[in-house]
Amino acid sequence: MLKRLKSLWTKARASDPDETTGSPGVPPVHLRKRVHGTEDIASYENVGRILANNVFSYLNVNGGAAPFRGLDFGSGSGRVLVPLHELCLQHSTSGEPVEWFGSDIDRQAVAWAQKNLGSIAKFVVNEPMPPLPFQDEFFDFIFSISVFTHIPEDMQFAWLAELSRVLKIGGSALFSTLSLDLLKNSLSDAALRKGFYYIDGGKGTDGLPRFYRDTHHSRDYIEREWSRYFSIEVFKEKGIADHQDLILCKRVK
Repeated sequence: MLKRLKSLWTKARASDPDETTGSPGVPPVHLRKRVHGTEDIASYENVGRILANNVFSYLNVNGGAAPFRGLDFGSGSGRVLVPLHELCLQHSTSGEPVEWFGSDIDRQAVAWAQKNLGSIAKFVVNEPMPPLPFQDEFFDFIFSISVFTHIPEDMQFAWLAELSRVLKIGGSALFSTLSLDLLKNSLSDAALRKGFYYIDGGKGTDGLPRFYRDTHHSRDYIEREWSRYFSIEVFKEKGIADHQDLILCKRVK
């Protein structure tokens, strides 16, 4: 299955339209719509601020000589990183508490972010499957919004293992998921018992690979399966923009 997914993503990249640029800090229309679903700039920025505040609530920057490094896994065109960077500066005594990195499979979004947001973070492209171009225990904090809400199970396990690898022991990772309760009236008893459902169908999102579909998790599933990679510290229903569930994890070994 993983080979098939890689092949589909290669075809999707080949059909990408030419990159266009937008105003500083705000990506062009096609990139806004890809991540946000609409072209409206005000709502794009407002949702970004809401998400940044959700993440910032769990961002504990410790003092010290070494830089505090953070990764936005699935950074897109920086919708969350821009306001999150501003929040960090506002609440910092040193002026720059976090060295930010962004990673995404969307080459267009990464290219735009590299050109327009290079003063905020270093952006890299990742393939659909690991590895990331970072050494072991490189990051103090990782967050990923609306990624594990859209990828199949085997890919999720591969990325959980990889994100654990690049996170320092004692570091925290924050993820968002879609609740399985949203589908409880339409799923079989077997699917509900498993606690995981990947919707492999529908039109998908223009500019993103075919495997990018909606994925739903139960709390029991996350506590059972994700604990192979992280210690589950917090599970907050609708903790992300009052819609997605928030999972705060820690790497303990």
